[in-house]
Amino acid sequence: MSEEMYEAPPKAPEPEPTASTTFADPGITDDDKLWAALSWPIWPLAIILLLIDKKDRPFIKYNAVQALVLGAVAYASTFIAVGVCLAPLAFIYAIVLAFKVYKGEWVEVPVITNFCEGQGWISRTV
Repeated sequence: MSEEMYEAPPKAPEPEPTASTTFADPGITDDDKLWAALSWPIWPLAIILLLIDKKDRPFIKYNAVQALVLGAVAYASTFIAVGVCLAPLAFIYAIVLAFKVYKGEWVEVPVITNFCEGQGWISRTV
């Protein structure tokens, strides 16, 4: 038997990073990811994060403001008939976003992100 038979197969080329596989800048700490992720399903925590020194961290502020707006919209919508269905869906969506944020991704909520950026409340620039 020849030695060619026992050579390792050639490695497949690594895929190019895309927007969904690349994560945020290395300046985001595990603490930032944890607080930002917790602010999504527990949106009153977002108020506390914005009142303490955590608001100086761009990743935390970006997520806390969006979580607060999403939570306020879901809470306010419970006073109308549509909100009975919307609030639980918003909570499930917040949990999904929390998982993404904990991975270090900068998430975008379709209408809320544009609204918050337009108001000047958030930006992705560090």
